Amino acid sequence: MRRPNRMAMRVRALAVPLLLVASPCALAADKKPAEPPPDLTYSAPAAIPAGVATKVTFFGAPAGEPTGFWSSFPLKATCVTGAGKPQYTIEVPAGTPVGIGGVRLTTARGLSNLQLFMVDDLPTEARSGKNTTRQTAQTIKPMTAIEGNCEPLTSDYYRFAAKKGQRIAIEVVAQRLGSRTDPMVRLLSESGAELAYVDDTPGLGADCRFAHTFAADGNYVIELRDANYEGGGDYRYRLRVGDFPAVTAAFPVGAKRGGQTQIEIVGAAGDRVGPIAVTMPTDGPRAWVGARLPGGHSSAMVSVVCGDNADLIAGANLSAESAMPVTAPGAVSGRFEHAGDVHWFTIAGGKGKRLAVRSEARSVGSPCDISLRLLKPDGTRVGESKSTGPDEGSLDASISDDVPYRLLVEDLNHLGGVGAVYRLTFAPRTADFSFETESDKFDVAAGGTIKLKVKVTRRDLPAAIRLALTGDAAAHLRLLTPEIPAGKTDADIDINIPPDAPTGGPLAFGIVGTAKSGDAEITHPLGTDPALKKLWPRLFYPPPELDGSIGLLIRPKKAATSTAPTTAKSH
Repeated sequence: MRRPNRMAMRVRALAVPLLLVASPCALAADKKPAEPPPDLTYSAPAAIPAGVATKVTFFGAPAGEPTGFWSSFPLKATCVTGAGKPQYTIEVPAGTPVGIGGVRLTTARGLSNLQLFMVDDLPTEARSGKNTTRQTAQTIKPMTAIEGNCEPLTSDYYRFAAKKGQRIAIEVVAQRLGSRTDPMVRLLSESGAELAYVDDTPGLGADCRFAHTFAADGNYVIELRDANYEGGGDYRYRLRVGDFPAVTAAFPVGAKRGGQTQIEIVGAAGDRVGPIAVTMPTDGPRAWVGARLPGGHSSAMVSVVCGDNADLIAGANLSAESAMPVTAPGAVSGRFEHAGDVHWFTIAGGKGKRLAVRSEARSVGSPCDISLRLLKPDGTRVGESKSTGPDEGSLDASISDDVPYRLLVEDLNHLGGVGAVYRLTFAPRTADFSFETESDKFDVAAGGTIKLKVKVTRRDLPAAIRLALTGDAAAHLRLLTPEIPAGKTDADIDINIPPDAPTGGPLAFGIVGTAKSGDAEITHPLGTDPALKKLWPRLFYPPPELDGSIGLLIRPKKAATSTAPTTAKSH
């Protein structure tokens, strides 16, 4: 696994509220309680179109009778089959843009792990399994997505016809769906001559995306394999072949929550679409946006970050003398127009002032790897970010003078162009905290107790942290641990399920913590990012809307076997 790289149209933004959908196949969840819970590995298909009821089969360990369905985005799920491989008819509202969310199932054997699931406007076709040579390539038509899995030491081949001057976009969605596949794609002529070779696409991590305009009529072949020649049942992929724009990010990167904004959708290779109008959701960390080229039939997917305020746009701040003033709190979206560009910002000083600066780039579809340096007017370095794995550039600094300070921002890859975008957030650095858990689901009987182990990171804040429950399951739970004591950096949070709690699921809950920081109170949600990274070890940036959502199945009391948390297995 490699480190990630250092027009009129219709679009709609998708908010991702948590939603529970009851299943008509719901049964008493009291069969074989000692058996392991279902371990979802993939679904067929892994994506469905908006506005069309589609049958989806879920695969994994023997999962028993299906009893319920949960998703992180609005949909209707109706159970079709019983024991064996659970099958549901699923329909998302018409107009839902291309994007990725999470689903869970419950069965007679328990609560499943999260599985990533996609909304797509390309129809799905299955890999034949007999297409392992160029001569036996599977014939497909553009405007199709093919789903399959890589086999060790083997390539899959797909043949299609193209016309002179026709532009076709090719994309592999694999690690973004939690797969272990590190895809590599070659575009070949019918005779086997290589026309394009794409491994990691900047802005997509290990996944691939590119577009090609054909010079002549003819048949062409796509070769797809795992870059490390690995394979197996958990090396799934979705190969999209369409006319979508080769874009990965929005600009500006962020917009005000609940407001309207104009954005441009951009790619590292220079593709750009817009400006277009987007209505941001009132809650959630981001909005998905699906975008088509004029007259196109398929969409690309990007997301826009939700913020408390509209992003400022960095302008002609290419030198220390033209530094752009910023304030904390605040946010800025910037773009390196030319390779090697650097951007300068200035922020007011103040004796005893502390500042926190955070960057977003790779996590929002940009190819950039942001470096930050905070300097005094004489050039003395006050703070500097570090580049460590997938973590993005950030710095915390203490300011000792009343003079303006300057922030130097650059891309360590020295890229430039319409897709070389980034976002900065500025905040006063106060005493603060965060807390996380490695558990993201529980299967507990009514009358039982959930024990949730959490790790607390304290930044000059020893105060006690008051706790509260959130989410659709909160009404059925009693929080037995009202606070994390002052100074504690690890804790067990006990949550009781009353004996008369309604049974069934899946439900979801979260926890928020509140603490005094000086004269103010600060509130943060409990994070489950460590659990998501265990579940999808090759996905650098799990969907932020799933962070903090803890799944819950409440069993009838007689079915209780354990009150311990169920740990999701990595895929």
